[in-house]
Amino acid sequence: MYTSKQTEASSESKISISERLWKNWENEALYFWYLPLSLHMASGSLDDKEFYQYVANYAHLLNNFLEVFKLAADQCEDDSDKAAFLRWSKNVKQELERHNSFVEQKLGLDPTKETIIHTATAKYGEFLLATASGDIQVHEIPIHQSKIPAYTLGAMMPSLRLYAVHSKAVRELGTPHGSSHARSKWIKEYTYENFKISFLHAEVLLDKLCNSLAQEEIEVVKRLYRPAMRLKMDFFNSRQSALIIPVYTKLDPKEHLMLFADFDFTCTDLGSLGILKNIAIVTAQKADQLLQGQDRDKPSHITSTDLKNTWELLSQQSTLEYDKCIKKIMLGEKALSFNYDVLQSLHSALVELSSSEGQAVSRIFDYGVLKAINLEDIKQAGKYMILKNGCMNFFKKVNKLDVSTLLSGFRNA
Repeated sequence: MYTSKQTEASSESKISISERLWKNWENEALYFWYLPLSLHMASGSLDDKEFYQYVANYAHLLNNFLEVFKLAADQCEDDSDKAAFLRWSKNVKQELERHNSFVEQKLGLDPTKETIIHTATAKYGEFLLATASGDIQVHEIPIHQSKIPAYTLGAMMPSLRLYAVHSKAVRELGTPHGSSHARSKWIKEYTYENFKISFLHAEVLLDKLCNSLAQEEIEVVKRLYRPAMRLKMDFFNSRQSALIIPVYTKLDPKEHLMLFADFDFTCTDLGSLGILKNIAIVTAQKADQLLQGQDRDKPSHITSTDLKNTWELLSQQSTLEYDKCIKKIMLGEKALSFNYDVLQSLHSALVELSSSEGQAVSRIFDYGVLKAINLEDIKQAGKYMILKNGCMNFFKKVNKLDVSTLLSGFRNA
């Protein structure tokens, strides 16, 4: 009789190594539907400069891939494996030429012009080149030259997979208005279907290479896949970080369930803005004392008194606008039953309320009343943010929640 562990091991052995590697990170991929980069690109709000840098960084990685495949081909002992890597190298070269042509003709950019290569891009490229050169050490496990092609492909898989996920997320979130815009052209050109072909071909080759590996060597592939995934996710997370999406993803990825959480007064007893305001004023008071007897009229310094007055004005304006917005919503027709029209009205009211709060936050940034606060100040403020009773227990329960059972209950209700 088989034990449950033996059954699990048996079923896992039927899954290819590439599928197992991806399965361990499938939850993380859900973030791509809520990444600032995905949301900005899908909505058309991505800054042009940031978009062009993203395009340039993509080209930089293609150049890395070109070199990495050549290095991996040189390490192959099997002629068919070597031919496969050389085909990949040829395909990447053609893709790079197509990319440069697209960038020049459709986006109107100079593909030869030097642009800023992001630190996350450079780190991932360096990691791939080091792996393909055999210049790696994995927990004192010896690295044999003949195994380097498998290790290299394992390190490249996260990039191929995540570009596909990102493309799918942007497409499903929606496309920017106006097909003539560069972002719309990019989204139409670089589709999930095209990226999918690439990662499927790569996974077939990875599985073939791993068939001849010992268990210890397959462990090396796993251990290289992990930092490669982190580095590639850092690349996507590093773009357009101004947009913050509070989201909790410890739910079933197959059901695409997400839990969004407000923070102030939902998870906490206090509002974070009040604490930051007090820290800003105290910081300004310290600056006042340091500048005592010096030129205090220089434009870079805001006195603590001026700061207090500005905060007071901002607070009064926000309160007036909030009250006005609430009164307008409450004057609406009272719903007698719950139906689609009620949902539409509720949606409109929430959009209006959110817009009012967004304008209030924008004014805080425009007036620069938090400029003096540094990272240590923010960390200090966090120490005073006490979570509501039961908040931590709630998230612990969600983390252990059997979502399939929960959904089954809903569907049968």
